[in-house]
Amino acid sequence: MRKIFLKSLKYIFITAMLSCICSLYGITASAKTNCDLNHLMEMFPDEKYWNHVGSYINNPDGWTDTPCPHVLVDSGLGYDYYVGLGECNEFGGDVQCIGFVNRLVYEAYGMENYLSWEQKYDLENLKPGDVIRFLYDMHTVMVTSVDGNMITYGECNGNLSDCQIKWNVQKSKDEIYESLTAVYVAPSMLSVPLANGSYTSDDTIERGENISFTAYGEGGSEKYTYKFAVKAPNDTKFTVIQNFDENTFINYHPDAMGDYIVKISVKDSNGETKTKTLPFTVTKPTIDYDGLIYFVKSPLFLLAIFALSFRAVFNMIL
Repeated sequence: MRKIFLKSLKYIFITAMLSCICSLYGITASAKTNCDLNHLMEMFPDEKYWNHVGSYINNPDGWTDTPCPHVLVDSGLGYDYYVGLGECNEFGGDVQCIGFVNRLVYEAYGMENYLSWEQKYDLENLKPGDVIRFLYDMHTVMVTSVDGNMITYGECNGNLSDCQIKWNVQKSKDEIYESLTAVYVAPSMLSVPLANGSYTSDDTIERGENISFTAYGEGGSEKYTYKFAVKAPNDTKFTVIQNFDENTFINYHPDAMGDYIVKISVKDSNGETKTKTLPFTVTKPTIDYDGLIYFVKSPLFLLAIFALSFRAVFNMIL
């Protein structure tokens, strides 16, 4: 009986010690999954640093305003290695880019890392949530959107020097594929409200013509509203053409020649907002409307009209 009691006591002590260690190093036993990109971006803000500089305690749920002090050193033997990793955050047994993506995966999917996911070696059918390992096996990122040949992702330590968090980093599929190690396929897509829009006419028009745009949303929680704003050639700010409304279409008449930008914002039913910009150009018209208007308003033109009218009336009388 005494042996059983001592064994039980030993078990309780070891469990308590492991619990303290897990708490100290920021390791949790279960994840409250939240497969929403905006939640991840709020949890780990853009341009902060995923580290615990100023503290000895690992904090994988946190960040600081201070870059990591570690440095990448050339060994002289054909490989590089890091010195000074003590203040990097750690999660899932890794630091820097892999540890950060592990933490995102844990938050979104409840898994400590992505290594159990299906692997593939091409960039077809990518979706938000997938993990890419590239740069000749030196960098890991999480995909946040894919638009044609362009991949947008979130990362940590993208410059291999300071553990800075960056969202909305973009590279072409061609550029990533050149140094691709593998793609790890997420079990489901991150919930991402995407703003999208298209021209319903050409992206280059002549002065005097109208240009039309259609907006649409994807992902997030449906029942979207749309906002359109335009920045003219000499403007420093956008002018709102339509505030958030269910209407998805605008017809715009630009006044001046030059390069314009229309900004389309999509808000989902949770209030999450994403934007997309579309440039367009207004060129000189084939017909010089300004010159024509000037001529029509000129005394010479009015005199000519009067003379023709007088002649017509005179001929009718005769």
